[in-house]
Amino acid sequence: MAHEPRFRIGLLGVILLAVVLAAPAAGADEPTYRVRYRTEETVYLEAGSEEGLAEGDTLTIFRDGQPIAAVRVLFVARHSASCELVSEKAEIVAGDLARPTGARAPTPPQSAGENPGGTSPQPQESAGPRAYEPRTQPRKPRTTRVSGSLTFDWDTFQDGSDDGLDFTRMAARLSLRLRDVGGLPLEVRVRGRTRRLERERAFGSKIPSSETRDRFYEASVAWRPQEGRFSLQMGRLRAGGGVVGVGYLDGVIGESRLGRDYFVGAFFGARSDLSELTWDSGRQSYGLFGRWAPERIDGSRPFEIFAGGVREDGQTDVSREFAALEIRYTGRGVWSFYQRAEIDLNRGWRKEAAGSSSQLSSLSMTAIARLSEGARLVLSYDRYERYREEETRFIPEELFDTAPRQGIRARLQFSRPSGLGWSLVGGYRDRQGDVSDETSWYAGGGITHRRLFRDGLSASLDASAFSNRYTEGTLATFRIRQSFSAGHSVDLTLGGRLSRTRLLTELFGQENLTTQWIRLGGWFELPLRLFLRGEVEVTTGDELEGQRFSLGLGYRF
Repeated sequence: MAHEPRFRIGLLGVILLAVVLAAPAAGADEPTYRVRYRTEETVYLEAGSEEGLAEGDTLTIFRDGQPIAAVRVLFVARHSASCELVSEKAEIVAGDLARPTGARAPTPPQSAGENPGGTSPQPQESAGPRAYEPRTQPRKPRTTRVSGSLTFDWDTFQDGSDDGLDFTRMAARLSLRLRDVGGLPLEVRVRGRTRRLERERAFGSKIPSSETRDRFYEASVAWRPQEGRFSLQMGRLRAGGGVVGVGYLDGVIGESRLGRDYFVGAFFGARSDLSELTWDSGRQSYGLFGRWAPERIDGSRPFEIFAGGVREDGQTDVSREFAALEIRYTGRGVWSFYQRAEIDLNRGWRKEAAGSSSQLSSLSMTAIARLSEGARLVLSYDRYERYREEETRFIPEELFDTAPRQGIRARLQFSRPSGLGWSLVGGYRDRQGDVSDETSWYAGGGITHRRLFRDGLSASLDASAFSNRYTEGTLATFRIRQSFSAGHSVDLTLGGRLSRTRLLTELFGQENLTTQWIRLGGWFELPLRLFLRGEVEVTTGDELEGQRFSLGLGYRF
């Protein structure tokens, strides 16, 4: 496939540019985030990457200006984040406030009617339809705000068998976000990774003994006035919202506000080659999208609908055309809901190859029910059907797998104020038209205690069983962790797996395989915004035997 490179930026240049831009950030006000809800193990925040959070961030939870707990960010979405509990002096509840560890305490809210649980006061008047009116209150001068992290990781595995599985891996990751650059509504994002892997020996032509993999996930600039009617972002972007399905895009996305609740936008660019910052003009993507997000009287937008149409061109012809729909509801009641769908629109050669003018290529739905203060139910369904595009245009029909795949998952969690909690999980997946032994399922459960004997000491026990087209077996893990108020933690994990491979069992009557491991790890908060992690793991058994050592050093911007 021909490429037309337009620009190249080295990883070192990206890092140096980011550090230079970050220089004005000293003394910036620390952001404040609100707790949405929590389970026995996880704390969910009403903020995500759009608000400056990044994986690995450590936050202190405050109530009435007093610190009550510490959490660490595990996963970040655009406007939400999930965190693991590091330490807890008092039970975290919805409405508590979070700030980066080391920041000063936020001023306690003074609004009449606001309770310690943090629920917003009820309006005294009806919040009926109202015209969009940009806010005109004077704002204090803004300074550049910086968030993100730079990490260096090293890990090695020493194989205890004769299979030659020894390897050493080194990696560096950068995740950086600058907001209000120079006091302007200007935002810069940079995300990348470089990794070097050395193996004792090669495993065929596709798995060499040594390799280097660089990934440039994002390098973008955005103009986002808080009360403006137009926003623009350009560079390497992670497309979302009404342009779901596009993935990473080298190009431009613009959005305009139409009134208080309506937004429309367009995008143009090329599908990203994550291995380098190179514009590939031969694979263009473009489209239109719209968003409806009703604003409540308190300024929140708990309900959003995204819809868009996308076209992707190949080297010689259209590669794909599809419509996308995304719905999100994160209300404060019992239910929250998320849905995403892609419908391919087939014309010309695509209609001839697919045999229809349209197909539901993907559908995913997730519903979250807060059954009580300590109970939470998560139900999800997903469906996927492979679609034709330029790269797969000439694959013979008998070799092109069009069988739809679908699956359902459920998770029930329950926690008590004492710290004791339990969970049940299960899932099922199949391919339409397949025989029953090609389906897969898993089921399991666990019990957790967040305050075992004393604050900061937690323990969990999990067990599960699984079966799929290739393997079946059981898995069990026991984990105990000691967390400290400064953000440090030390944990010990014991695990075991009993499994067998279906094909080897059918051919050779293979018996069950057993594997056991013990892992000791720690996380330490250092001065100057540094953090250190380390792990030692010893594995024995039929499937794998050896020792793994891992170290990581990171810096938070």
